[in-house]
Amino acid sequence: MKHKNTDADFQEGHVAQGAAAGLLAKVYATMASGSMTAGEEMIVKTGASYEFNNGEKVLVLPTSKTFKKTQVAGYESFDTKDCYTKAAQYAKDVMDGKYGSYDLLPYDELWKRSNYNKTEHMFMLQTLNNDEEYGNTIHRWFSGTENAQGLIQQGQWIGNRYHWYTLFDSKDYRITKGVKHRFRYSYQASDNYGFYYPNTPEYKLMATGYDENGNKVADPVAPYNDGVQYTFNVSSSTLAYSTKYSDVTDPTVERSDAYWPFLRYADIVLIYAEAMCELGSGVDSEAIKALNAIRARSNANPAVTSGNGAIDSKVALRSAIFEERAKELALEGDRRWDLIRWGLYLDVMNSIGGTNEDGTKTNYDEASVNKHRETKHLLFPIPSAEISTNDAIDSNNPGWS
Repeated sequence: MKHKNTDADFQEGHVAQGAAAGLLAKVYATMASGSMTAGEEMIVKTGASYEFNNGEKVLVLPTSKTFKKTQVAGYESFDTKDCYTKAAQYAKDVMDGKYGSYDLLPYDELWKRSNYNKTEHMFMLQTLNNDEEYGNTIHRWFSGTENAQGLIQQGQWIGNRYHWYTLFDSKDYRITKGVKHRFRYSYQASDNYGFYYPNTPEYKLMATGYDENGNKVADPVAPYNDGVQYTFNVSSSTLAYSTKYSDVTDPTVERSDAYWPFLRYADIVLIYAEAMCELGSGVDSEAIKALNAIRARSNANPAVTSGNGAIDSKVALRSAIFEERAKELALEGDRRWDLIRWGLYLDVMNSIGGTNEDGTKTNYDEASVNKHRETKHLLFPIPSAEISTNDAIDSNNPGWS
């Protein structure tokens, strides 16, 4: 790669040396975690998504469960330590400015289009507003296409689950600012309704004036005091919808100019934290420092190594970094790959579900999405057109024939 992003002739929006080095750090971290022998432990918060209480479907808190990783098939020949050493070096070189200038943006600036392709967004999918070829439907899927009144008329189909929301400190910007707490669909206009999120005592009181026991104790407060009746239900209509893709030129068009973040500097910092954790024998101070850099930007409490909530072991630190990736990189296409490269995908996914009114267990989460996974889901199916036209391929991936 020829240019650094600090070179005079560098063109903004093009891939630079820093992005290439950052991608190498991720590749080596993938090889390292995938090749790590089976049995290493990871703590993940998971479990039943919902249950029934007096006939009402309610969300439940996740529980911490310890999983043992498996070695990823095909990665056995890689040297875990060597790969993590290279991941740490490439990540550190990016952080030290060897390949240009990169840094964490203040949270309020992070998801503004004016800051794309700059110090944090290292590699992005470029798009054009209302363009049939170069526009995309990212905003539609994650934020919803709006009508002239600002109501969601189509989309907002993908959001985070309540278990994800509960991972955060209460004042963390990634949920106070990074999640929609008030939104309305066009079908709610005629009855003057809207939704609030989440259904915690704090937000229920702000949005409705009712306490957790169902008593009216106050009037709704701003921004819920606009004359609209706000409610909540356990369904795909009320998830933790992200604000990451909200800033577009025109939210009313189907194909907008929402950019997709293929690689952010925050990802590189967390790769460095992971690599230093795995290269150390205990709780590595450099890993803690990198982890806290991400947390500080979002107003989260620092990770500590003594006192209440202390990270006191390598497994605890590994798990904290893994969880931080789930929080920081949510809805950016990383979680599935993180679970796969750690050999945890099947076990973690199959630990998610719900509890029906009759006490039976289900594989579905609160949004009625089936979370059950089988071995075949570790690989995607090869398109049938590719199989039929490529003489070198005589069968599909296992389980997809």
